[in-house]
Amino acid sequence: MESGFVMGGKILVAYASRYGSTAEVAGVIGGILREEGRDVEVKSVKDVKDVGEYQAVIIGSALRIFHLLPEAIGFARKYRSTLAGKLTAYFATGLMITNPTPENLRKAEAMLDPLKKIKEPVATALFPGRLKISRLEYPWRFYFRRLSPIAEGDYRDWDAVKKWAVELAGKL
Repeated sequence: MESGFVMGGKILVAYASRYGSTAEVAGVIGGILREEGRDVEVKSVKDVKDVGEYQAVIIGSALRIFHLLPEAIGFARKYRSTLAGKLTAYFATGLMITNPTPENLRKAEAMLDPLKKIKEPVATALFPGRLKISRLEYPWRFYFRRLSPIAEGDYRDWDAVKKWAVELAGKL
């Protein structure tokens, strides 16, 4: 444990989500951390007003068009100075992770770099996402119905999410 951190402090799981999949992953992470005896709040990055009261901050984002959502990066930049004194962890969800080739995983991991440049995390994770075509706006509906090799479905690996959250609890 790093000097200055008190085990058992409040944890924030802040997420950026377009269609709810990443929000649901954040909720499961928060639930597992609570089961591990931690005091946790799960909020959209848009609803967070301050991070000062938290001992640790976990930031999650959907991956979209080969990038983290801008609001996730904006959140980290906004609280950069406060995050400097806190434990952090990052996770991302995305469809490219449904095909976990070394190349896809390397590209997805690189998408976390903007957050890592703000504050080096104690842990990171990449999780497959969910594709529900009817929730997408045009032209994405067209792309996924006609051109994409990825079929509609829920590709999230809940066991992997839970395992990461349990491991993370030991680092925070």
